[in-house]
Amino acid sequence: MRPITTPDSITATTLAVDETFDIALFLRSAAQREMGHYEALLNFCDQLLNINRESCKALASKARTLLKMKDDKEALKIALRACSLNEKDSYAVATLAVAYHFNHEEKKRDELVNRCKSDSSMTSNMQYALDIFSGKEHFRD
Repeated sequence: MRPITTPDSITATTLAVDETFDIALFLRSAAQREMGHYEALLNFCDQLLNINRESCKALASKARTLLKMKDDKEALKIALRACSLNEKDSYAVATLAVAYHFNHEEKKRDELVNRCKSDSSMTSNMQYALDIFSGKEHFRD
């Protein structure tokens, strides 16, 4: 058995057994984004969307990748689509807040953040977004 050295290799091993395991798919996309493999990740997100065009997580992951690449307008369009599919998905909602932030739409960003304050299921992902806004979390160069 070959040693597992990165989160990406762990998810690749899992996906070799079940290529539709959504948690592994989601984690693989996050690992690839953090490793800076943006083009590969966009292709991966497109593969996921070919399987399920309404995958909120795949759309939000694609939007975050585009934000890392500073394609802010396209990322905002995709983040809006992700939220339209599932407005309760905290990852998609936080991604939309980050997209508003990088598109200099602070009023929309702040309205979205305020709407989420009363929903504890949004706390973790929204805190990540807040850390990006404050500069505590370095999101992109």
